[in-house]
Amino acid sequence: MAQNQFQTVNFVIPVRRFKPFEGANHNRMPELLTGKDASGMQVDVPRELISPKMLMEARLGRTGTQADQAYLRSVYVDTNVAVLPDPKSDAVKLVPKHSLTYGLNPKSELKDYNLPITKDQFEAAEGFVLQPEAANALRKDPYAVSNRRTAVWEFLAEGDTPLRTAYQEDVTKTLEMPFEKVMGVYVPSNKGMRLLCLGSVGDGDRSGAYGYYSLDYDDGRLVGVAPEALNAQKNGAVTPGLEHKVEFLHNGTVVRIGDKNYILAPQDLKL
Repeated sequence: MAQNQFQTVNFVIPVRRFKPFEGANHNRMPELLTGKDASGMQVDVPRELISPKMLMEARLGRTGTQADQAYLRSVYVDTNVAVLPDPKSDAVKLVPKHSLTYGLNPKSELKDYNLPITKDQFEAAEGFVLQPEAANALRKDPYAVSNRRTAVWEFLAEGDTPLRTAYQEDVTKTLEMPFEKVMGVYVPSNKGMRLLCLGSVGDGDRSGAYGYYSLDYDDGRLVGVAPEALNAQKNGAVTPGLEHKVEFLHNGTVVRIGDKNYILAPQDLKL
């Protein structure tokens, strides 16, 4: 090896399909997206921030392992849906995969614990709109306006009505309460962008969609999903479990699984 060349060290670590990143959302986001710790060392694969639909599927046992299902049902999870209160009115938008979400970092300039947005940013964002009348009704009672609540959950399921129905039936059956008393939609009263949190499915929680938690909430919980290459179940491939081993190559930009190499990059990031 020439003296001016650096040696590349390959290493193997266990990779979970779903990995929690606990703490303030803006502090943990960079590690989830890049797989690098605060020092810049590659300690994990780059991950995709979990969506409400992914979470519903995992909680129903349609993806992941039984351990994944049990864990994700037992905890609240902050998702990839940005909650954007209108700076100039009482309206609120729910926006999946907003570019502001993926730009969150420890240096984000928060105001009153959330990320300030302009009227132009609010207008430009594409998502589900709760107009002032419905938003204010939900501020007073998160179980109000049943038709709008149903529409919110349908939106979170990405228009997959059978999934939304199955998830709703699972929650109401588990908690032994009708939809009128569970799966509330909690709308923020203060301004600034934050992430939508879905409550757990278990005792003591009515499994609501919480839009009022702040970005610097110390008990935040992001969940990163490993790249699809690690989870493919096609052509006889086996879906990795919690202890699947992955070898990093080329300074952590490529992983080897079996006899195949994969370039690592977060999926569906529309910045």
